[in-house]
Amino acid sequence: MPKILKSEIASSRGKLTLGLVLLISLALSASAVYAEVFVQRMINGVTDPGSANVLHNFYIYLALGLILLAGRTVFSAFSYVVFLKMTHRVRKGYLNLISFGDEIRDSESFQTGDLNDRLTKDIDQCQLFCQQTLIPVWSDVIQVITIICVLFFQSVLIGAAFTGYLLLSIVVLRHINTSGNDVIPRLRKREAKTADFLQDVFENNNDVAPMQASNRVIAWFNKQYDKLLPLELHAQSFIYRSWIAALVLIAFLEVTSLALGGYSFLRGVIGLGTVYMMIDYATRIQAPLESMQFHANNVQYLKGAFANLAELERKFVVQSGNSPYPTKPTIRLHISNLRNFDHQVLKKVDMAIAPGQIIGLSGVSGSGKSTLAKAIVGLQHQYERQIDYSKTPISKISTSEMGANVAYVSVDQSLFHVSIEKNLQGFSANDATQNVWQRLEQLGVSKARLDYLRTTLSAQVGEDGANIDKLADGDRQLLLILRALLLEKDLIVLDETLSSLDTARFAEVSRLLRHYVDTFKVKMILISHKTNRLHFADHVYGITKGECVYFSKLADWASTYEDEQNVKNS
Repeated sequence: MPKILKSEIASSRGKLTLGLVLLISLALSASAVYAEVFVQRMINGVTDPGSANVLHNFYIYLALGLILLAGRTVFSAFSYVVFLKMTHRVRKGYLNLISFGDEIRDSESFQTGDLNDRLTKDIDQCQLFCQQTLIPVWSDVIQVITIICVLFFQSVLIGAAFTGYLLLSIVVLRHINTSGNDVIPRLRKREAKTADFLQDVFENNNDVAPMQASNRVIAWFNKQYDKLLPLELHAQSFIYRSWIAALVLIAFLEVTSLALGGYSFLRGVIGLGTVYMMIDYATRIQAPLESMQFHANNVQYLKGAFANLAELERKFVVQSGNSPYPTKPTIRLHISNLRNFDHQVLKKVDMAIAPGQIIGLSGVSGSGKSTLAKAIVGLQHQYERQIDYSKTPISKISTSEMGANVAYVSVDQSLFHVSIEKNLQGFSANDATQNVWQRLEQLGVSKARLDYLRTTLSAQVGEDGANIDKLADGDRQLLLILRALLLEKDLIVLDETLSSLDTARFAEVSRLLRHYVDTFKVKMILISHKTNRLHFADHVYGITKGECVYFSKLADWASTYEDEQNVKNS
């Protein structure tokens, strides 16, 4: 047995569990075969065990039947033992993950805003795996044991020698059912507790660095790597291939056995009752095996998430610089081979962003717009050459300084379950007692828009933010944009945040952004796959064929973009 697999059942408890399941399964498989023989004899009227009518052509069929049933049960038992251990460790790791908030509750390193969105998708995948696997696996184990119990009752026709196996099945069933009922409520309780804690952090921690917590989460999560998944990635692939090979072998044995059984039935050796019994058994045992294959596929998807986290930990560069953020810097990019893990996103980028400028960045979906923007603000470090803020390399600027001067707003960011006014106030560095509505008016927001936010939208959401999730996409994006402006950062990145604004509201917001940039001499990057959203930008860069190209006129880029979009859709 491979070492990595042997470790899965090396513990005494694992050996005992595996031994019991194998013993029950093999014994009941043998009894089921002999029960079929007994029923076949009864149907055909053959009562003499030595009758040539039974023994003449039945030895081969009996041998294949034993191989089929033994192979099925051994495969099922081993698979469930491995999966139970895996899901147990995944569950423990996931509970540790959602209770991680207790560790950092008193620290001053939680980021202001959403967690690093590069982790979001992978952590969600782990949570999805727990949700899709925990409950179904417990259910499948109970189903398999139930099937074994049913087969036992069929087998009891040949004697009472297997009564002990029924008692063992009941003990295992009760143990697993109790454990399953205990796991699910605790998981839900911890999820609810963590959601409340994160809400509290988002509302109260308003003066801490935005990057340090992401680094801590990355480091901590990778320490849990071995706990979350005891099998190494190559071993997972080996197990997956082994399961597929076993399924193919079982299918071959089924076809062979059924073909021989059909031939024997036509020759009059096997009765109709035996054929029905064999098909009924195969049908009932197939359902949990198909479910097991589904969970095996889930493991493959989860493997990708863990691989991403491991790669992120290996290649993530923790900023060690302690230089201050330069005053109104001009940002210059001269980078090449921009990557997202092992995938090259852009070959080469040369760009300059001066104070008081709005830069438009466009391209088809998946072209690398967001990855480039994250590199500009210090959230992506997988590239060659460097990015300078004036004459200071970005690697020399401390993470706290970057967080205090840079705002990155993506279309996926969430609003808090509080009032509209508190959502707009967010983590602003200004005095919390200062009137948000007066500050928005000073920034150039129209009186009609302020009245809409202060009355209509505030009444719709409520003081406790109960209906914040029911806001239209246009209203939600407007609030995200206004909140970013109130932060008064030197660099603001709006990643597809203008996409859901209707024509009238977009015209209003574009005038506001233009006025804001001209007045406060900040830098702004607008990312959009819709070229008509970039008409008020000073310069437009388009990403095409892995290169970031400068276009002096938006119309030139629009023509190129349409050609590339047509090629992608063709």
